[in-house]
Amino acid sequence: MTTPPFNGTIEFALSIRAFDESTVRKARVAFAYTPHWPYFHVQSRTEKTENQRLEAGLTLLAIPRAGRRRTGPPTAGEPHWVPVGQLLTVGVLRPKVLEQLRARIDVQAQQADRRNRISAGFSAPPTAEYL
Repeated sequence: MTTPPFNGTIEFALSIRAFDESTVRKARVAFAYTPHWPYFHVQSRTEKTENQRLEAGLTLLAIPRAGRRRTGPPTAGEPHWVPVGQLLTVGVLRPKVLEQLRARIDVQAQQADRRNRISAGFSAPPTAEYL
């Protein structure tokens, strides 16, 4: 299987509410993406079109609070990233959330593709803001 041409991360705030309590945590989606549109393949210096593929993992920044009953690592006060990728399973979050995430990944990939084309000396399609 080929390596997806676009990899990156997107950070955003995620609100969580349970039992009339809510909290906001920093969330990060790490992705590997192959778009459905023609992209510039850096290694071969050619334009390629492949089947769309998206692999994504979600993590949340846990911020432990100091407490007397707290035991074991990580120690209180040390923020750390916790994997919560199952939240990306269809049916957990609203479809609009997943659509917006896919759209942001696609925009980030288009921007990277444009930079790749320009740095290789090729013309790049105009960005959406110029259309």
